[in-house]
Amino acid sequence: MTWDSRAHRYRDERGRFLKREAVTEARNRLIDDTQRRLRDLSQRYVDGKLTLVEWQLEFRDALRAAHTLAAGVARGGKANMTPADWGKVGARLKSEYAALQRFALQLEAGRAMHLGRVDLYARAVRHTFLEAERLGLPQFQLARWVRTRRESCEGCRSQAARGTALAAAFPPIGSQQCRSNCGCYLLYVKQPGRRAGRL
Repeated sequence: MTWDSRAHRYRDERGRFLKREAVTEARNRLIDDTQRRLRDLSQRYVDGKLTLVEWQLEFRDALRAAHTLAAGVARGGKANMTPADWGKVGARLKSEYAALQRFALQLEAGRAMHLGRVDLYARAVRHTFLEAERLGLPQFQLARWVRTRRESCEGCRSQAARGTALAAAFPPIGSQQCRSNCGCYLLYVKQPGRRAGRL
């Protein structure tokens, strides 16, 4: 499998474009694997097999690995990542680490572990992938914000109401009030020589 930098898509061993579904499936497997890893770490902490500090450090390592891999896949490989790309990933991780620190302090204060909260960290990997992919689009690529849930937050409803606009003009998926629960995506608007595609 190789990356076609002009088309911003992967090609298989025969030179054919890899179907979008295959890339999405790989991304979803990464998210699922991350969720299992984070849940396992959290259960080990609950069972007394990890100290709070050990849990937090291993959790951070798992987040760093997942977010950097997601961004690398979205950009056609880590070798294609620019300093700006790495900066975006770094900013995302900084935010995730800050949330994790608050979580750890609450656990230390006696709050029970909540696996639903743990899952939010895994879901955030999707947003890193989508943002890295969006940043690699042609400058004038048009898109529409598409909601997938009836209960979308006000911010997502507002973005969807904008209609077609430059992809770069939309805020990152997951940046609105629903945060990691966001199921929205950007849909490319077909342009000459390009097919519409779901981000």
